[in-house]
Amino acid sequence: SPVLFTNPSDVYGSGAAFVLSKLSINVNESLRAMSIGFSHYYSVESVSVVNLKDNGTALYMTDAWLGNFKNCYFQGDLYGVFIKGSCHAVKFERCRFYSGANGDAFHIENTSIANDGNLSVMLDTCDVEFCDGNGVRNSGAQKLTIVNPYHESVKGYNIINTNDASTTIDGGAIGVGKQKAVIKIDSGHV
Repeated sequence: SPVLFTNPSDVYGSGAAFVLSKLSINVNESLRAMSIGFSHYYSVESVSVVNLKDNGTALYMTDAWLGNFKNCYFQGDLYGVFIKGSCHAVKFERCRFYSGANGDAFHIENTSIANDGNLSVMLDTCDVEFCDGNGVRNSGAQKLTIVNPYHESVKGYNIINTNDASTTIDGGAIGVGKQKAVIKIDSGHV
């Protein structure tokens, strides 16, 4: 059965490689429930991260390459997942993302130490629904690929918002439920 952390200051992974599996993290006292930084070749499977602190983030990533997430759940008050930058070749497979407040369930931006973007980030058969802000906001991935998504009932803004970035969508169900816009392109392309 999963290990349960009730109020860690942060679960933080950093280094050449690591594996997390069958873990449940529930946080109410930290702005970041789980942080991954400056890591390569990591794997996270069957992990649930919930951060209900005001303006809290479930998973925060920066400068983390060649990672794989599978069958994970990320729920944050502000962000489910926040990728700051230089996260290359990262794949989320069969994961679920939720947010409250006015944040985003899955947020990418291009601000990091290396400031070289996020090349080849993929969401494969992932679920984004019942969010108060954006479902997926891409403000910094040179290549975000969304394959076979199920995105619905985003209450606040847009199911997918691309701003000065590139997003590729292949198949799936997008736009079920009520939202302001299904796909919004500020600049960049979809």
